[in-house]
Amino acid sequence: MSLPRAMSRPAAGFTLIELMIALMLGMIITGAALTVFVTNRQTYRSTESLDRIQENARTAFELMARDLREGAGNTCGKLPVSNVLNNPAANWYTDWTTGMQGYDNATATPGLAFGTGATSRMNGTDAIDLRSATGGDVSIVPDFSATPNIKVRDASGFSVGDIVEVCDPSHASVFQVTGIQSGNFIVHATGTTPVPGNSAGLAYTYSCRLGNFTAPGTCDSGTWPATLARVQAVRWYVGNNDHGTRSLFRTSLFNNGGNAGTRIDEIAEGVQDLQLQFLLDGAASYVDPGAITAADWQGNKLTAVRIALAVADSDRTGTDGNPLTRNIEHTVTFRNRTP
Repeated sequence: MSLPRAMSRPAAGFTLIELMIALMLGMIITGAALTVFVTNRQTYRSTESLDRIQENARTAFELMARDLREGAGNTCGKLPVSNVLNNPAANWYTDWTTGMQGYDNATATPGLAFGTGATSRMNGTDAIDLRSATGGDVSIVPDFSATPNIKVRDASGFSVGDIVEVCDPSHASVFQVTGIQSGNFIVHATGTTPVPGNSAGLAYTYSCRLGNFTAPGTCDSGTWPATLARVQAVRWYVGNNDHGTRSLFRTSLFNNGGNAGTRIDEIAEGVQDLQLQFLLDGAASYVDPGAITAADWQGNKLTAVRIALAVADSDRTGTDGNPLTRNIEHTVTFRNRTP
């Protein structure tokens, strides 16, 4: 039985115009979704880059501050230092004439040339050398024997080849440990072994505490306490890294079996510039390293340093594909710098 003509419906579908409208609407919605996705992704990358910049700067400031606060310091205070190492000016880390030395943008650093190679210092950036005694110092024990060596309470933490500083409230001397004898005696003989060795005996007489005396009755016990500690020498600068960009580097002294050398550590990637300004005691404003005299570097007039870092991201998430850069400052006051 066939349906009446009035009840029949022809087969129907979407017209071309309807399909084009639907396609256009779909493209608009997809485009909007992609725009939101790309924008969110760019925002995420920028936020992540800023977090990385902040983290790099925080790490750099924290580690630099530790070294700067102890700059030119020791457990006995800031004292004139007698350096008896062989040819101390030959290496930046053995020259103890100045415990702290800053270098302006174009001022060369000893043993580190400007250049484009890995770990070379970047021209136009500041640098600073710091030399100080480390923690873990030991007390010196009065000794009435005829030995010229130094008796300490515990020599177990020292090794042959260590560069150490001995001091009391009035004197300080830097030398290299050439031997350790039973009874906790530290030997400081002259010679070239281990490297660099000592050129002479200690310039200052420490009386009973070091065994430098002619008779027990001549011992002077009025300048206690006397201590002995390892020394550290570090350098902070901006240089090229292995990735073709810039980083903040820390160079430090090491002694391994008496072989003195340096270790270079990459502290923070993306640091483009390091600028330093120092505050002198009684001054109203900070000055650049080049404005500080040699006497002020060697003396006690430096009270604080302002560190300015320019840090850039490596993903180039800034405007027009440029690196995102932030300039961050931090001020550190010096400790252990007594008159």
